[in-house]
Amino acid sequence: MLPVLGPFSRNKSNWYLLACWAISVAILALPQQPYKASAANLIWQILYAPFYQAGEKIRGLYQVQRESQELRKELAALTVENNILEEERLENQRLRQLLEFKNILDFEVIPTEVIARDPNFRVNTVLISAGTRLGVQRDLPVIDTRGLVGKVTEAFPDYSSVQMLFDPGYKVSGLVQRSRVAGIVAWKGGRLLELEYVPSPADVQVGDEIVTSGLSKIYPTGLKIGRITRVSQDPQSLFKIVEISPFADLYNVEELFVIKTYIP
Repeated sequence: MLPVLGPFSRNKSNWYLLACWAISVAILALPQQPYKASAANLIWQILYAPFYQAGEKIRGLYQVQRESQELRKELAALTVENNILEEERLENQRLRQLLEFKNILDFEVIPTEVIARDPNFRVNTVLISAGTRLGVQRDLPVIDTRGLVGKVTEAFPDYSSVQMLFDPGYKVSGLVQRSRVAGIVAWKGGRLLELEYVPSPADVQVGDEIVTSGLSKIYPTGLKIGRITRVSQDPQSLFKIVEISPFADLYNVEELFVIKTYIP
């Protein structure tokens, strides 16, 4: 018999369909309606119902998967929207603080933003969005809301270069605000500055604030530079070692002010 059926005999699915067809024909051949209904119900429960139920489960799982994907998309969109709103809120807060800070200054300033940093992650130079069109010139001091950041070294029509406190070549005359002891502020290394040429007997203490002395034509008097964090004495030197932590967060500056004019 198998050779007669040929390829049909080697396919179990075909055999299953053939059996279902034969049983269906047999049910139709039953003489009375009650027997037909009972037999049909029994056959449905045994042969067809499992596949129907499996199909329903598969359709349900597919629908759940689609709904899950849609929910993930909505969650991602809401997350992005929330991040944008939070950034806008923080930016508005910073702008309000900058406006308040600008209003209390005794000199004219040019608000600006950092538009580029050193690609090698050195914190010695940044580019700002203000240039000569807005009145920026070389050697103008640059500050943020906390204190001195640096000075303009090059000015172009639409942007300028700022040399920062952490540049090895940067020097500024500083003053201990409490005792009026003067020195030269320079980069010490890492995140620290140093007040150089402070005599050994000078009254300098940890916690003292350092401000610009005004002994130059570039910086107005009293710009905050930093706070003394360590004072020590080199036995082979006539000067103290005075370490300073700058007030400005030079690694994360964003909004800055260029001091345009001031009254010495």
